[in-house]
Amino acid sequence: MLNATPHSTVRPAPRRRRIRSSVLWIALSSCAACAITPQTQVRVAYVGSTPPEQVTVEAINASGHPLPMPPVGLIAQAAQFVTGTSTKDEEIIDVFAAAATSQLRDMHVHAAPESDQPVPRLRIELQDWDVHDATAATGAVVFVSAQYQLRDPQGAVLWEVTQQRLPLQLTGPTVTRLAVERIATACLERALVSFPRPPPEPTAERPTSKKPIAPAPRH
Repeated sequence: MLNATPHSTVRPAPRRRRIRSSVLWIALSSCAACAITPQTQVRVAYVGSTPPEQVTVEAINASGHPLPMPPVGLIAQAAQFVTGTSTKDEEIIDVFAAAATSQLRDMHVHAAPESDQPVPRLRIELQDWDVHDATAATGAVVFVSAQYQLRDPQGAVLWEVTQQRLPLQLTGPTVTRLAVERIATACLERALVSFPRPPPEPTAERPTSKKPIAPAPRH
């Protein structure tokens, strides 16, 4: 029989080493980026009686200088030559308007064209677009400052969100057209988190036919 000495201790099982996956880190960073950041602030919570079902989208370049879209690639240039189209007059603010229209549609809010109908107006002001060139370690960074307001037909502010130098990291050294679209989508995703959403449309229940249960036979 073995006697345990008073100085004997039980060694804990060795802990498994943590494996830090760069892929997991990137995924977590992407999820965290979807949340409201300190650079995105709600200035006026929605004060309307009911959420709007349709709005008009107005996008304005308030930066004080032109913000043209980056040039298209060679393939797109060839396609424009064949079709006779051009994107010379397209600006970055137009991409913000398109991103807002797309996301409002996903929220079941119809983006109506300009008309005489008295509907609320979503006004987007792009106040700053500051591009910082890429470094040896990271890609380019774009700092976006913008204001998003929902106004009633009389011009009163119903909802307002501002973004002040929101940093958006790019994977490449330059700002491409695809990067502009992704930046606009990311900015609108953060801004519209607090936007009033209409209730979901009721879905009609399918009629179900229930067969009567026959009584069990007696033995």
